[in-house]
Amino acid sequence: MCLLDKINEAMGKLNYAFINPPILIGGGAMEHYKMRFTGHDFDFMISMEDYKELKRGGYKLNTFGGKELDKDGLSTDSDNTFSSVGGLDIDLAVTMFQYRYKHFDVDTDRLGAYKVLSRENLLLMKSLAASNNEGWSEGNKSYMIAKQRRDMDLIIKSIVEHQYEKGAWDEAVSFNTALDKISFKF
Repeated sequence: MCLLDKINEAMGKLNYAFINPPILIGGGAMEHYKMRFTGHDFDFMISMEDYKELKRGGYKLNTFGGKELDKDGLSTDSDNTFSSVGGLDIDLAVTMFQYRYKHFDVDTDRLGAYKVLSRENLLLMKSLAASNNEGWSEGNKSYMIAKQRRDMDLIIKSIVEHQYEKGAWDEAVSFNTALDKISFKF
């Protein structure tokens, strides 16, 4: 089953008509750009208009323990996501590192009724996640940070190969390689 079919199947169960096209982020965006396959769920950025409608519809917002809320009811000291919406494998982010939909709604790709986060904004998201020492459960903190850093390598390779040619970045230094293991060429 292709990526769009999997997304349509999952989103079809949500029974909600989006006002603005959700922006596919995370592993789904990486799969769209053929970097790697997505994980167990689909992550999207949604607009403020959709946030307000979903909230009115009774969906519960996850503020990840945030203490300060703005006038819209969004945490200003943590992220805001409708997690596992309707018991489905769908997460709808309203903020990601306090960035909102409008910030990410540039240079997007199209995938059916959805938008796909640009490679460059995907790199921003993964970079921030890779440096995040909070928000991961203690048992898998180092695994999740390492996963984000592996994803950064894949994204950078994809950005370069999108601009140049396949294989252009094969000898690049990985974010996962310790600096003392790298022989620099000058």
